[in-house]
Amino acid sequence: MAVMRLPELFVKHDIDAYEPLVLYPGAIEAAEQYLIPPARPAQSDLRIHAVFDKAELLGVMPDNADVQITVIGRFSTGQYFYGTDTVRVISPGDDEEQ
Repeated sequence: MAVMRLPELFVKHDIDAYEPLVLYPGAIEAAEQYLIPPARPAQSDLRIHAVFDKAELLGVMPDNADVQITVIGRFSTGQYFYGTDTVRVISPGDDEEQ
């Protein structure tokens, strides 16, 4: 799952809702995604919630290693936006100290 929060100047109509977010490594398209409007109308706090296939994701992620992931989406203008983060996949029973 990925949740992206866009800067205040963007509103839901700025996002190409028909273009799935793509996660790298692996070029995995979101299986589901939702635009979450701001909690308060006076504020712009647009978020995109995307769910990716677990099996596909685990197939490209090494165990017990830090991996930088990038999620890319598209604006309705055709321009792209992205976010990055670092995650670690830990197999059940693995000691975090290893």
